[in-house]
Amino acid sequence: MKKIKVCVALLLATVATVSAQNGREILDKIQKANESLTSIVCDFRQTTHFPFLEEDAQSNGKLYYRTPARLLLEYEQPEGDWILVREDQISISMMDQYRKISAKTVPAAKFLHTIFASCLEGNPRRIDGITISAYERADYYEVLVSIGSEKAENIKELKVRYDKKDMAMSMLCMEDPDGEYTLYELRGKKLNQPVADDIFIDPGR
Repeated sequence: MKKIKVCVALLLATVATVSAQNGREILDKIQKANESLTSIVCDFRQTTHFPFLEEDAQSNGKLYYRTPARLLLEYEQPEGDWILVREDQISISMMDQYRKISAKTVPAAKFLHTIFASCLEGNPRRIDGITISAYERADYYEVLVSIGSEKAENIKELKVRYDKKDMAMSMLCMEDPDGEYTLYELRGKKLNQPVADDIFIDPGR
């Protein structure tokens, strides 16, 4: 009986080691494929789930991203809303209410800034205080990120997908400790095309 337990333990340890090695190889592949990334322009669909509501909130729009770390989410539904990330500033216009947040002085804003930039640029390992694993699926690679308790006040887990056909991010899901999550699905991606500076000018400044 002891021999059987030892064999099972060795088998599980071997499987865990192989899985970890495969995960590192996948993460290396994603990172390498995105080293030359300069921009992403695409449509996005956003789903926000609240555990206390029967239906999820749906919205959509256009995403513009340019390295280093410039992001605009321009909503078509609800029309007129937008989120702009530029350098160390996050500007938000929602329901005709404008707000500017400094990533330098608000840790949660800085962390969100890092998540978007790291995942879009194919290097989620750049996020501090995480446990990360990666898996190969039929048409995409899936990266699962567990965020340490010291930073998990607002976001507990990330699920990121990268399409095999272009190795660019196609999905980002951020879940908080209470079960609320926000899911971004990217469609019609155009990579490494010029994106004008005017796109990232803060309309509310």
